Amino acid sequence: MRKNRFKIILIFAAIALALYYLYPTYQSATYQNKLTELSGQAKLEDYLQSHPLPPMPDSSKQVYLDSLTQAFSADSIKYYDNNANSIVDARLKRIKLGLDLQGGMHIVLQVNVVKMLEDMAKNKDQTFEQIMQQVAAQAKQTDTSPLELIRQQFDQRGIRLSRYYGDIRDDNNKVMAYLTDQTKTAVDRAMEIVRNRVDQYGVSEPSIQKQGSTRFIVELPGVSNETEVRELLQGTALLEFKLLKPTDVVIKVFQAIDNLLAGKSDTLASKSDTASSDTTMTPEQFARKHPFFAIVRVNSQNGDAYVAENDRDRLERILKREDVQRVIPTDFQFLFSAKPQVVAQGEKFYALYVVKKDPELTGGVVTDAQAQIDPTTNSPIVTMKMSSEGSREWARITGANIGKRIAIVLDNAVYSAPVVRSKITGGSSQIEGMANVEEANLLAIVLRAGALPAPVDIVEERNVGPSLGEDSIRNGVTSGAIGLALIILFMAFYYRTGGFAADFAVLLNIFFILGVLAAFHGTLTLPGIAGMILTFAVAVDANVLIYERIREELTTGKTLRAAIDQGYSKAFTAIFDANIISLFTGAILYQFGTGPVQGFALTLMIGIVASLFSAIVITRVIFDIMVERGATHINFG
Repeated sequence: MRKNRFKIILIFAAIALALYYLYPTYQSATYQNKLTELSGQAKLEDYLQSHPLPPMPDSSKQVYLDSLTQAFSADSIKYYDNNANSIVDARLKRIKLGLDLQGGMHIVLQVNVVKMLEDMAKNKDQTFEQIMQQVAAQAKQTDTSPLELIRQQFDQRGIRLSRYYGDIRDDNNKVMAYLTDQTKTAVDRAMEIVRNRVDQYGVSEPSIQKQGSTRFIVELPGVSNETEVRELLQGTALLEFKLLKPTDVVIKVFQAIDNLLAGKSDTLASKSDTASSDTTMTPEQFARKHPFFAIVRVNSQNGDAYVAENDRDRLERILKREDVQRVIPTDFQFLFSAKPQVVAQGEKFYALYVVKKDPELTGGVVTDAQAQIDPTTNSPIVTMKMSSEGSREWARITGANIGKRIAIVLDNAVYSAPVVRSKITGGSSQIEGMANVEEANLLAIVLRAGALPAPVDIVEERNVGPSLGEDSIRNGVTSGAIGLALIILFMAFYYRTGGFAADFAVLLNIFFILGVLAAFHGTLTLPGIAGMILTFAVAVDANVLIYERIREELTTGKTLRAAIDQGYSKAFTAIFDANIISLFTGAILYQFGTGPVQGFALTLMIGIVASLFSAIVITRVIFDIMVERGATHINFG
C-alpha cells in the first residue's frame, strides 16, 4: 500500500474532481425536471384529464385554457424566481448538448464579397457593372476568391483598379492590399453583428465559428422558428445614438416601480421612504421592502444602475408587466450594456441605461471608425467619421447637450455612453473608456459594421427537431450500452480476474471522460458519443497487451509480482506509441475539422488520455494491492 500511496491519492482525487464537475449537470437536470413538473402545460393536462371542458364556443374555450395555463404556471415562475441564481449557475456549468442531441437550427452564412465590393466603388459605369456581373457569375461556379476574379477581369481589360477604388494615384497592388484588408475584416464584422443579435435573441449556448475565408457557421440549439432566425441573421444592423434620461428623473421612476412592487398605495417617491435610507436591514428584509432595488443596484453618487447577470431575466419580466408599464413614461427605454461592466465577488453586473426611446442620430451617417491610442493619455480610443449630413446633425446634437451623456447603441445593446464635453464639428468624434486595445478594436468593428454591414447570404440551413435529438440520445446511449456490455463480458470471460479489473477501469474511464467534458464546458454531440464508444475498445486494448505479456512472463516461471512488473514495463512502449499516434490524429481532426468532426475528436482525445490513466495506473494499483495482501495467483485467462 505504501509504495502506491501517491497513485491511490491520485485516483481518488480524479474521482472527486469528476464528481465535482459533474454535479452541476445532475443539478441542472433536477431543476429542469422540477420546472417541467410545475409548468402550466404539464399541470393543465393532468387537470383537464380529471375535469373535462364543458361545452362552450371556441373563442371562449381558448380564453378559458389561457387563464388555466396562466394560473398553473404561477408555481413554476415562483420556483424559478426563488432558485434563479442556482438554476443559471448549474446551467452554465453543465455538460452542453450539441445541436444534434438538443435540436435547433444549423445555418451556414456567407459574406457576399462581390456585393460589398460593388458598394465600395467610388463610381460605377457600364464597364464596371459588366465586370461585376461576370465576377458574380464566376464566383458561383468556382472556389477562386472574388478579389482574384476582379483582378483578372481588370487585367484582361487593361483597366486600373484605382479608377473605381482608392486614390487615382494608387497602383493595382496598393488597391488590392486595401480591398484584401476590407474583405478580411468583413467576415469578422458580420460575425460580430450576428453574435450580438443571437445574444439579444436569448439563445442558450449558441455556437458561431468561422469556416473558410468568407463563411461562418451559426448553431442555435432549441430554436425552430425559421422566419425569425432569417430576419435575425440577415437584417440590417441598427446603430443608434440616444440621450440618457436625467438621473433625478430616473431615480423617481425607479422609486415608483419599487413602491408598486412592494404593494404601497403611493407609488411616488418620498424622502422618508427611499431605498438608500434602509442601510440597517438584512438582505432578506431589504428585498421584501424594496423588491426593485434588490435587483437594480443604484450608485447614489452618480446615479448609475447595475443588474446582476442572473437577475436580467427577472428584471425584464418585471418591466413588461402591465401595471409597471403604467408608471413608466412612454419615452423611456431600458437598455443593458453590451458586456458586464463590474465583477464583484465572482458575480457579473451589467450596466442598466435609461435612454430616450427616439434616437438623436442613426448609424447610417458613420462612414469610418478606427481604434487608436490617445497620445496624451496613452489609453485606447475609437475615432469616428461621419458623412456631411451626419456632421451637421452631430454638431447640432452635441452643441445642445453639453454635459449630458449619449449612449452608442447597436441592436439595443449599449457599447459606450460618453459625456458630451463640447460641440463637435467636422464629423469627427471619439469614444473613450475602453479597457484595452482589443476592446477598442471590437467597438470599431461594431461601428464600421453598423455603417457598412457586409451583405450576408444563407447558403445552407438545417433544422433538427427536438424529437430527432431525443432519438439520437436514446440510440447513442443504447449503442454505447451494448458496446460496453459486450466488451465487459468478453474481458470477464476471457481474462477472468484481470478482465474484471479492466472492466472496473473502463467504467471509471467513462466517468472521467464526462468529468473532463464538464470541467472544460465541452459540448457532447452524437459523433462525440461515437468517440466515447470507440474509447471503450481503446481502454481495454492496453489491458489486452499487458495481460498477454504477463501470461508470457508467467510461463517462464517468474513469480506473480515479477510477471506483473515485467508485463506493465515491457508493454508500456507499445501502448504509449499506439495511443500517442491516435492522440495526434484526434488533435489534427479537432484543429482542421468543424462541428461533428470536432465533437468526435474531442471525446476521442479525452478518452485516450483517460484510458491510459485507467489501464496503466488503476489496474496496476489493483493488482499490487492484491499481491501485497498475499495473493499468489491472479487469473489472467
